[in-house]
Amino acid sequence: MDVQESIDTSSIISQLINSLSSGEIDPSDFRVKTNQCSQTMTKNLFRDSLPKFSSNLRSKATDIFIRCFFKDDSYQNNELWKFVDYKDFWIQLRNFHDFVYFRNMTFNDVIKFFEENLACSNSQLNLSYLEQKIIKQLDQSPHMLNKDLAQQFNVSEKKISNMVNNLKSKGIYVGCLVDYPALDSCEFFTFGSTPINNEKAVLLQKYELFPNFTMGYGVSSEKLNNSSSYNVINKKISCNTRILTMGISLKDWSKHPIKRKKKISTNQKKEELTFYITPMSKDYILQLVRNCEKDFRRPNIKEIADINNVSIRTLFRIKSKLKDMGIIEPRIIVENEELMTILMVSDKELMDLHDKVPFIKSYEIQDNKNNIKWMSFLSIFPSDFNFIYKNINKSVDVFQVIEKRVLNQIKNNERLLLHLEQKT
Repeated sequence: MDVQESIDTSSIISQLINSLSSGEIDPSDFRVKTNQCSQTMTKNLFRDSLPKFSSNLRSKATDIFIRCFFKDDSYQNNELWKFVDYKDFWIQLRNFHDFVYFRNMTFNDVIKFFEENLACSNSQLNLSYLEQKIIKQLDQSPHMLNKDLAQQFNVSEKKISNMVNNLKSKGIYVGCLVDYPALDSCEFFTFGSTPINNEKAVLLQKYELFPNFTMGYGVSSEKLNNSSSYNVINKKISCNTRILTMGISLKDWSKHPIKRKKKISTNQKKEELTFYITPMSKDYILQLVRNCEKDFRRPNIKEIADINNVSIRTLFRIKSKLKDMGIIEPRIIVENEELMTILMVSDKELMDLHDKVPFIKSYEIQDNKNNIKWMSFLSIFPSDFNFIYKNINKSVDVFQVIEKRVLNQIKNNERLLLHLEQKT
C-alpha cells in the first residue's frame, strides 16, 4: 500500500467512525463497511478519536470496539461490553467524551453514566437522525430555505418540508426574540387573577402554575404601574441543540466545566435600534412580530395584510428591515410537551443554567417600586426534575408550568410534584 492509498483509507475509516458516533450509520452497517479494513489502522484511529479520556478508559473503550466490530476475543472484556448492544451506545460514548467526561471520574462513574443514559434512560426525545440534523442546522442558520436543507442532506424538498412541519407540531421551530422597546412597546407579567385595567395592554399568554397560581404575559404600549405587574427590562434566550437532541442529563453537567458562548439578549441601547412607527402602522407591525415569534420562517402575512388593508410586499419589507436592525432575532424555540417546563424566580440571573438545559428563556423584570427579579422558564427532561429541585438555592422560588402531557406524568409519578410547602 503506497502513502496516498494509506491516507485515503485512513480518511475513509475516520469518516466511518465519525458517522458511527453521530448516528449517521447503524452499527451493523459500520461492521460491514469496516470488515475488510485494516484492524490495526481502525483500532488506532478509533483510539485517537478519544483524546480526552484517560489512557485506561481509552484502552477499555478500544478493546470493546475491536471485540464488537472485528470479533477479536483476544482483546480484554470489561464492564462497558454490556452496553454495546444498545443502539445509541456509540453515540452516547462520543457524547460522554465531548461533553461530560472529566479527568477525576472513576471507571464506576463512567459505568453509572451509561446505566443511567442507556439502560434506564427516559430523557432523550423521540427524534430521528435527520430531524436532529435539521434542528442543529436551523439553530446555526435559521434563515435557511427548505430547498437548501434538502440539497445539504441529499433528500427531497417535500421530505424536508414535512419534517420541519412535524418538528413544529412537536413544539420545536424557528421563532424569534423581539426587542419590544425598540417598537415603542413594553412586555409585562401580571401575577394572580387581577384583571388588566388598561386598554393599551394586550394579554398574550396565560400560565397555570403549580403550586396553585396563575400568571399572565402580555405587551403594552406603555409601562404598567400597578402592584401585581412587572415590566420586562431585559430578556435572554438559549437553545442548546446538542443537549436537546442527544438527551444530555442536567446532572451530567454538574461538575463539567464548559466554554461559555455568547447569548442573544435585548439589552442593547434603544436609540441604536429604535424603529419609527406611525400610529396607523403600529397594530399590524406588532401583529407581524408576534407571528414571527410563533413562526419566523412563515408568519401569517396574508392574514395580517387582509385584516389591516396593507400590502403583503410592505409586510415582507418591514420584516426584512426589522431583522436587519436586530429588532427581531430568529432563534430555535422549544415548547415540546415531552419536556417539563419549570419557572424559577430569583434575585439574580441564573447564568450557569443557560448552558446546561435544552431550552431557557429568562426575563429581567421590575415592579412599580423598582424592585428587580429574574424569571426563567426552563425546559428540562422530566428525569432531571428531582436533581434540579434538590440543588437549587433556597432563595429561588420554583413553579411547574402545567401542561397536558406533564399532568399525565405527574399522575403517574408523584415525585415529579413540588412539595406543597414550597413557598410562593
